[in-house]
Amino acid sequence: MKNTTEVLTKAEASIAAVDRLLIHLDQLNHDAQTLSESIATLQNDEAEILASDKAADKRLKPLLEVRAKLSLAEADLAKIRNEISALQSDLRTVGDKANLFVGALIDALTVARRNRVTELLKGIFIDRVIKELTSYSPYSLLLQEVEPGVERLQFYPVARVEDNVATARKVRPTFSALKSLVEAEANIDLIVGENW
Repeated sequence: MKNTTEVLTKAEASIAAVDRLLIHLDQLNHDAQTLSESIATLQNDEAEILASDKAADKRLKPLLEVRAKLSLAEADLAKIRNEISALQSDLRTVGDKANLFVGALIDALTVARRNRVTELLKGIFIDRVIKELTSYSPYSLLLQEVEPGVERLQFYPVARVEDNVATARKVRPTFSALKSLVEAEANIDLIVGENW
């Protein structure tokens, strides 16, 4: 068990790490798109030079220049794609840690709200029926706000890159929704590992 503020601060740092990776990934994807467009233009230029009716000696210098630029652009694109691949792998690892915090918040909210519903029922009904009535507590408005109200996130094996990136993009909005619910909850016990 830890102080709620301390857990939310650590969770916020974990979520911020996901945000930073997503921003970097978006920049790399933009750079890769720009390079791909540049490569397509250079390939068109190369084809035009080769199809030109100019004398061979007049085409040689522009052709060598275009091919050199094309080779450099292709090498740069390969580097960016490798960096994107590594970043996507890192995103899954960092996302998993952030998801542990999200799961802990969902679980703590569920328990706190289930306890509130039970206490409300105890104030209305006799003890003999409380156990039966608490079986309906997941259908209470308090618990429906948490589950299914807040989506549980799931990261997939590294090979499912697009799914992991899509899940990572949901981390910040999910955390923000949970944070406001946690801060509004009076009696909540957040249980997280010491090494989180």
